[in-house]
Amino acid sequence: MFFGGIQPGPSLIEELRSGRVTAASMERVDVLRFDPGGGWPILESDFRGMERASITSADQIRDLIGLLRTRSSDGYQARNHPGTVHFGILKFVLKDGKPYYLFFQILLYQGNTFTAFEVGSVGSTNPNGGKHYDNGPLSDFLRLHDPWYGKSSTGRGIPGT
Repeated sequence: MFFGGIQPGPSLIEELRSGRVTAASMERVDVLRFDPGGGWPILESDFRGMERASITSADQIRDLIGLLRTRSSDGYQARNHPGTVHFGILKFVLKDGKPYYLFFQILLYQGNTFTAFEVGSVGSTNPNGGKHYDNGPLSDFLRLHDPWYGKSSTGRGIPGT
């Protein structure tokens, strides 16, 4: 069965861990503003008009790549119903122009935030075909670099913001 926007191949996390993709191979990382009311975008054209902020600092990209490579664990279905306080998308643009999309949710459970996300292979634009990961410290990085984190359309307050 074919699902549009899903490309076969290893996820971005697998590529980072293998060393085939590195911080040095990144041109930039775009933080895309996402409103969950309309559903996740699927087609490349859906992403073009999204408001964005770019991370271009080599140090910040290296920090982000390090967090993803070393602190991401295989995701699991939450059993304790954490609250979602923010949604977003990261677009990793390689120097050769190829993108990776990471679709994330900042979740809150017992006063602590963590990030759950789906990320697919290069060029995959459909979150439904991505591999699921969890990453605790990624929410702290996003608090600093996602200008919409803390102003989420969910209307929920985020502790510490």
